[in-house]
Amino acid sequence: MAAYKHDIIIEQGVPFSLSFDLLDENGDLDQTAYTGAGKIRKHFNSTNAVSFTCVVNSGVFTLSMSAAVTANVVAGRYVYDTEIYSPDSGECLARPIAGIATVTPEVTR
Repeated sequence: MAAYKHDIIIEQGVPFSLSFDLLDENGDLDQTAYTGAGKIRKHFNSTNAVSFTCVVNSGVFTLSMSAAVTANVVAGRYVYDTEIYSPDSGECLARPIAGIATVTPEVTR
């Protein structure tokens, strides 16, 4: 399965959250107890990354960052992706969503 491309905007100093449904081959919510992860990086091969908090619950994948985390991300353009992992082996099964993350600068503090 190829990652669904979805570009996002993250505002510095503001909590960020995005939720999407994980669907099975029948189009129903996939109730498998996956775990998930996601990161943003300046470039695909950058060594520095900022991680999303990722929760998979009842077929819904939620990635988020607190206001304290977004406040410390330098404004600019990044790449990001997410992964889901097998509950049994921990093996990466898919990258359900990926794209460009634009971090907009905070002016008022």
